Amino acid sequence: MLTGGVARGYADEHSEIDLTVFLSPATYRSWVRLFRSPLVEGDNLVGDTWVDTHLTTIAIERERTWESLDVWDASFAKILLDRKVRLRKLLEEKCETSPPPWRLHEEAIIAEWFMELGVEWIDRTDIVAAHHLLNRALDRFLFLLFEAQGERLPFDKWQMNLSRSLRVLPARYETRIREWLSVRSFTARDVRRRTRAAEILLRWWKETFRDAWRGSKARDAIRSLRRGPIALDKFRETFGERALLKFPLRAVTVIKREQGRWTVRLDDDALQRAYRGPVPGMPKYLRERLLLAAEL
Repeated sequence: MLTGGVARGYADEHSEIDLTVFLSPATYRSWVRLFRSPLVEGDNLVGDTWVDTHLTTIAIERERTWESLDVWDASFAKILLDRKVRLRKLLEEKCETSPPPWRLHEEAIIAEWFMELGVEWIDRTDIVAAHHLLNRALDRFLFLLFEAQGERLPFDKWQMNLSRSLRVLPARYETRIREWLSVRSFTARDVRRRTRAAEILLRWWKETFRDAWRGSKARDAIRSLRRGPIALDKFRETFGERALLKFPLRAVTVIKREQGRWTVRLDDDALQRAYRGPVPGMPKYLRERLLLAAEL
């Protein structure tokens, strides 16, 4: 199986040939377990050409949990030899995986959090750390940009380059990205300048991909509870073991024992109080997310 830039169709003189060789179980034991492989695994030179070889089996790959980068790389793979069509079936299985629910909402929150933490480092007198966190926020923004459009996030070295080819991009994308990415000086003023550039792009993302931004655990839980009470075991299975321990859901739900079973109900009075003003103990930013989740 051929992967990497050659398989994706944009190789150049700096590219290597990425090959995955699927072995029979017996050959795998001999070549890999007993170190008798006639092929070098990993980076090696064939003449003047860089080759990166990986040795594995169909069974190993079927059992292994593939990371998102594995799936992205395999989605462009070119099958060179597959006599029994087992490799094609493996790729179909592995590349059909969907991202976990609410991931885009949670990643957007993390992007904003990194941005806010960057500003906090001004008061903590570490401008280098502030700039670094703004870089981390940009990495999260690129993830949001790809995933919201149904595209897998590429390998790190391709993310910025390939982001320019996405279908939906903000106006003046190149200029705004450079504003966010560039470090002109190690000063509080420059951190704030970069933060403003980050805010513009993150606000654009939330307005452009509203369903992705609003698609949170809290929103889905409130929508479900508006239709009626949910068995506690079912709620735990759907929304997680600790969802009701944390704000914002703990502020607007109640757990009752009804007809011999524990159920979760939406506390409409508590939700209305949250609309009117602060909720004791709940930070302002979590109240804002609660109101966002509760909008019809």
